[in-house]
Amino acid sequence: AVRASGLTIDAEAFPVFADPDRSARRATALGAAVSWNLSHDVRWLLDYEWTRFDGGAAGRRDRADEKVLSTRFQVAF
Repeated sequence: AVRASGLTIDAEAFPVFADPDRSARRATALGAAVSWNLSHDVRWLLDYEWTRFDGGAAGRRDRADEKVLSTRFQVAF
C-alpha cells in the first residue's frame, strides 16, 4: 500500500493559539506498507512513513523531517 497525507494550519492560529517558533504550519507525509499473510491466523506488517514540516523550529526554520519504521507480528487465536 502507498499513502500520502497533508495538514495545513490556518495562518490565524499564529501567534494567538500556536507559537510560530515551536509549531509547524504544514506537514506532508508519504508512507508505504507491506503485509504478508503467512497463514490464515498469522500475519506480518511493515510500515514506513516520512513526514516533512514547514516551520516548527526556533527562528521560524523548518523542523527536521521525521522518518518512522514500524513492524507488527500478529497471531489470531
